[in-house]
Amino acid sequence: MRRWPTVVLILICVLLVTTPAAAAPVADVTDIAVFYTFGQEATFQARLRPAEDWAEVNLFLQPQGHPARVLPVMPDQDGGIILRYNLRENPLPVFTPVTYWFQVTNAQQQEYTSSQTTFVYDDNRFDWRQLTSGIFEVHWYDRDVSFGQEVLNTAEKGLQSAQTYLPGTVNGPVRIFVYASATDFQQALQNSATTWAVGHASPALNTIVVSIPPGPEEMLELERQIPHELAHLAQSSLAGDGYAKIPTWLQEGSASLAELYPNADYESVLENAVETNSLIPLAQLCEPFPREASAAFLSYAESAAFVRYLHQNYGTSGLGKLVQIYADGVGCAEGPQRAWGLSLNELEYRWRQESLGMNMAGLVINNLLPYLILLALLVAVPILVAAAMRRRGNPGRPVKQA
Repeated sequence: MRRWPTVVLILICVLLVTTPAAAAPVADVTDIAVFYTFGQEATFQARLRPAEDWAEVNLFLQPQGHPARVLPVMPDQDGGIILRYNLRENPLPVFTPVTYWFQVTNAQQQEYTSSQTTFVYDDNRFDWRQLTSGIFEVHWYDRDVSFGQEVLNTAEKGLQSAQTYLPGTVNGPVRIFVYASATDFQQALQNSATTWAVGHASPALNTIVVSIPPGPEEMLELERQIPHELAHLAQSSLAGDGYAKIPTWLQEGSASLAELYPNADYESVLENAVETNSLIPLAQLCEPFPREASAAFLSYAESAAFVRYLHQNYGTSGLGKLVQIYADGVGCAEGPQRAWGLSLNELEYRWRQESLGMNMAGLVINNLLPYLILLALLVAVPILVAAAMRRRGNPGRPVKQA
């Protein structure tokens, strides 16, 4: 029995000798940090250990919802890493979480990946002020706290208005950033193509960005823009991953209806389009609206009027059903057929006749008149030519003299 302690001791020694020691890490990356000046440059810093035993070092940079970018890194002789990233040439999406990490490969082709670090790429050109209430988190600058409270109040009323037309919910927190000028707004979104744009909603980030210049109309603009963008968040919650499949006329039409202070110019531009027979067919508004300002404005006016007609006839639940049908991937023209048994063209015909007071029969005749004239000419000319040829080949008989 005394031999057992000796045997156990021998086994323990054998295990200690034969068990390999834990492998040392290929490398270690410490002191990781990032500093940036919005729209200009971001500087990534770190320290690599050991400083000399590496063959390749890369920085991986991935904004939320976007592919990762791979940036080669050259550590100095002490293992220090400083990488300057040009934000002018390669901008990051504003107000977006950005995750980054380092990957090191040594001379033996062993790889080490550092832990991931995330920062939010906020617009640090301004000293933002902040107020929070319920699900809303409001950010603004260059105005007093009463303005921030007005933004909060408008957001709460705007959400109720949006849900009048669509049954989608909006979960918090919702970040709302208010720029004091269109120029600041455009620079933040790096959006030079549509200079008339004044608001943007990002459902993936639950973020709204608007431009509200100070002045006598700032409250009217708040009551238009905030509810409009909140409606897009409600649409997204209803459609889920299929949000991008919703036709533009339905996205923007229902969002325009949610505005607490509707655009008074929509009615006049619609009346003019009816008088000049220049309405844009709704089939053309399934895709993103034109970039040209006047055509885009007419597109918004038409979409709002058409969606109002649909809401009057099919209600909030009907519009919600249509959104979900489109989110499933049904085509733009076929969506209403699946929802209510009428095609998009049939609904457009009824809307123009019932809401816009257009004489559709007269409109059809006016549109076909050039073709009817051409058809008449194509039929009449051969008949006239044939009659003339018969007269030449069969001259009148001579009259007999008495």
